[in-house]
Amino acid sequence: MRRAGLVAVVLLAAASAAFADTVHLKTGKSVEGEVTRETEAEIVVALPGGGTLTFRRGDVERITPADAGKAFDRYEQMRKPGTAQALFEAGAWAAFHGMKEQAEKAWRDAIVKDPAHAGAHEALGHVLHEGRWLTPDEHRLATGWVRHDGGWIRREDRERLDQGWEFVDGKLLSPDDAKRARGLVLVDGKWIAKKEIEAAEAARAARDREEKEAEAGRHDPKDDEKLRKAFGDGWRVFVEKRYRLITNVKDDPAEFDRKLVPMIDGFWETYCDTFGVRPVQKTLHNIVVYETQAEYNNAPGSAAGAYGVYQHANEWRPAVLWKMEGLRGSSFTTRHECGHQFVAHYVRKDGEGWFTEGIATTFECAGDVPFQDHLYRWEVVRKAVVEPGGFRIADLVTGKTADRGSIYCLGAAVHLFFLTANDRAYRARYQEYLRSGDTRSPEGLAKAAGKPLAELQTEFEGWVRDLNGRRTIFPPKPK
Repeated sequence: MRRAGLVAVVLLAAASAAFADTVHLKTGKSVEGEVTRETEAEIVVALPGGGTLTFRRGDVERITPADAGKAFDRYEQMRKPGTAQALFEAGAWAAFHGMKEQAEKAWRDAIVKDPAHAGAHEALGHVLHEGRWLTPDEHRLATGWVRHDGGWIRREDRERLDQGWEFVDGKLLSPDDAKRARGLVLVDGKWIAKKEIEAAEAARAARDREEKEAEAGRHDPKDDEKLRKAFGDGWRVFVEKRYRLITNVKDDPAEFDRKLVPMIDGFWETYCDTFGVRPVQKTLHNIVVYETQAEYNNAPGSAAGAYGVYQHANEWRPAVLWKMEGLRGSSFTTRHECGHQFVAHYVRKDGEGWFTEGIATTFECAGDVPFQDHLYRWEVVRKAVVEPGGFRIADLVTGKTADRGSIYCLGAAVHLFFLTANDRAYRARYQEYLRSGDTRSPEGLAKAAGKPLAELQTEFEGWVRDLNGRRTIFPPKPK
């Protein structure tokens, strides 16, 4: 009997809990019991275990009635007067007691009775705009908002999105600011991830360390002495950071040696920038300058009749030339032959004549005289492209056009076009072509540039005509 009585008590307690009202507080907590009194000021709850709790109505978020049928009857009773205000109040009571569907119906019915009832409109989320009650969507449309990805944005923001702006973490940002917000950094016109920058900086630091170590061991004075003995009396050696000059030029060393070698030392960056490389130089590069053309012509390995030559097969791999027109002429030739030297050491060992001689010729003009003002070089280009014209890039690449003037002058023009024209639009792709492309294939050149060769030919001709119109016409030299 005692056991049966205990079971009955437990079942009764469970039933009481199952049919208890639930009072949900704004703090997030809830209390179960029977709501015994509900006024505008307070709510009283009788607890299942005895005792009561009283809450301020303002602290209660809603009440979930235990008896839904009884709550619905109360709702219907409140609607019976049929006035807009009665319907509004019935809706408010229903909303407070978790009867959302009934609440919205009562408010809509209130508006039918009184289209201007502010309380019912506000309860439904309507907004008064210019004397009219509008739904939230109607109000957004009326105030300049438009739909976007299932939501709403301002019309001006929609226009910005069309212009490339982006939402990042809920904020509408310009293209550049959006990239910054994603952690990208603008470096030399390109947006790069910080991790990539850190990796590049680490690689640069490692290369700088390697360069410093190489520079420290680059110059061996014993090599200077070997070269002096090899060339004999009247020859001298002058060394800078990257180049070593061996010469018998009779000019004052302060006016020749100490100007020529620093010039070519500084030109190293032009070589690097042209090919897009940053090599570590481990040995000095040698330059041999003869006083006269006759001495140069009679020297082993020289190209008789030429201004200079790069001797890759020589133990010292020197750029060899003779002093033409003093320091200025020697500077042009030095840049040309040291260009060959740089390519052979750091870029590639192969390449057609238009490629090798053309690229070396571009170094003659860099910094001193614009290419179009280089008298005899530009004259070859002008006649081939402008008057009478007919030159084709494809013929130069395949070797169909292979005379000396074309290889040097038109080769240089083609290189300069791809490296500098159209705001350097082709430069990066062309540098890759210079380093590893097929210099015998017109199709390979077109693929590297990313355009049909016929289109490139038209652009090249326009570029030449533009430069020809801007060239400086120098007065003829006196006879």
